Amino acid sequence: MPVSITSTSHAVYHAFYHLVWSTKYRRKVLKGAVQESARSFLLELCRTHSYECHALEIMEDHIHLFISFGPRRSVADVVKE
Repeated sequence: MPVSITSTSHAVYHAFYHLVWSTKYRRKVLKGAVQESARSFLLELCRTHSYECHALEIMEDHIHLFISFGPRRSVADVVKE
């Protein structure tokens, strides 16, 4: 992956976050229509809030999301959205 340094008027940053969600009891429910719905929801959420989605992987029992966003947002706030 090429190094991408992003800048704003007051900051220069290079921050990536690997977020992982798993289903309760690791049940294998993220497949078929549910998987496609989760994928489209997460990609639309990234577009809406201007997050850069570098990778999205949805397995049957967990989701990996590799994103970057500006320094004004905290990881906790991004996960809550």
